[in-house]
Amino acid sequence: LSSSGSQSAGVPRWSLFNIQLSGGGVEFRDEPHAVTHTLSDLQLDIPFLSNLGGRREVATHPRLVFRFNEAVFDTDAVTMPFAADRRTQAHFQVKGLDVAPYLPYWPAAWPVRLTAGQLAWDLRLDFRQETQPELSVSGQVSMRHLKLQANQNQSDLPLLKVGGVDLTIDTLKPLDGVLELPQIRVTDVSWGSKEKPEA
Repeated sequence: LSSSGSQSAGVPRWSLFNIQLSGGGVEFRDEPHAVTHTLSDLQLDIPFLSNLGGRREVATHPRLVFRFNEAVFDTDAVTMPFAADRRTQAHFQVKGLDVAPYLPYWPAAWPVRLTAGQLAWDLRLDFRQETQPELSVSGQVSMRHLKLQANQNQSDLPLLKVGGVDLTIDTLKPLDGVLELPQIRVTDVSWGSKEKPEA
């Protein structure tokens, strides 16, 4: 920490070096839904972070990796969060996210119910703030073995099965309302019932 000169009158100045957290985990039991959520194999690395003078213009390379309900989350970045433009480039990757642990939270009143599926994504984020914040996202999103059922007359009717959905995102600028999807690929689609769920 630094409190010298004019810095003491404003935001505290500080520097962090070689912050590591390895092997952490948390288990949470949701008794009302009879579901246990587990976070394990936590790995956090922050080699450097500072809001001191010229060090604000030095890029740092943090990384966060963990398993949550057996899905692997891997995030790394090159960022200057205290620089004038807050420039950040980040990579978000998730593998093997099974929807099963989250199905108890699906609203029972909805006419369609998700019963199975796995998700994965590999996304890159680019952020900076000049006069206005600029955020751009690109990458891949995939879904596998999706199954939907229709909740009709309190009975579960097989509705839709999709073997795979692959989305390629060229440009997503959520702050500007821009989305470019050059490719959406859907495979192995089958209807389990011709009956339509009530609206």
